[in-house]
Amino acid sequence: MDCLVESELVQKESETVLGPEKFVWRDVQRSSTQGETIIAGLRDTTDQSYEWFCEHFMECVIPTAEWKLFARRKRLSEYVTPTLEAFALLIYRNAYEKWNEEFTVNEQNSMENEENSNVGGDGMSSLTSSKSVHGFLYTGESKGSRKYEGWNPAGMRFYNDVLGLIVEQRGRTGCPFERNLLNRLATKPKGGRGSDDGRRAPRASNHVEQLMQIVGV
Repeated sequence: MDCLVESELVQKESETVLGPEKFVWRDVQRSSTQGETIIAGLRDTTDQSYEWFCEHFMECVIPTAEWKLFARRKRLSEYVTPTLEAFALLIYRNAYEKWNEEFTVNEQNSMENEENSNVGGDGMSSLTSSKSVHGFLYTGESKGSRKYEGWNPAGMRFYNDVLGLIVEQRGRTGCPFERNLLNRLATKPKGGRGSDDGRRAPRASNHVEQLMQIVGV
């Protein structure tokens, strides 16, 4: 998945990878009419953590050509729909712990293999047989879901709650988030990932609203 590739690239660039709890969380001081805590964060964060997420991961849910065309020219809400923005957050929260674990094990394997090679070892790492501790939060064999059968109820609730928050925040006037994000992207040095189209496989267009209907969200 492209988000996994992006996560590994951010790690290798020695940039701190933020956990989803940095920019989206449940506000224990507030609750809905059903008694559930309300999702908070995103554009209300004050530490630019959600700008960081959008900079590095929002490209994963739209065609790369659109990201290159619009990211430096338009505000996020002009080319990323609320459903796609919520879907990006759902994917990241679902897979964050597993991706972090896989990246750490792969890095340790690589370092150990290099050390073995330098000392004349067999080049095989003992970590290659390590079992995963973390799984996907809302899919796979997580609680309430079965492998290849979509999101569990907790994942669907998270998506719906995040989507509601995004729609509410986008409707506010005077919020500086999108202006700040546009300035961040417009002044970002060009190059790095995505600078060479020849090195990237083509990506299919998506219809996320239909996907959500299929998985029952």
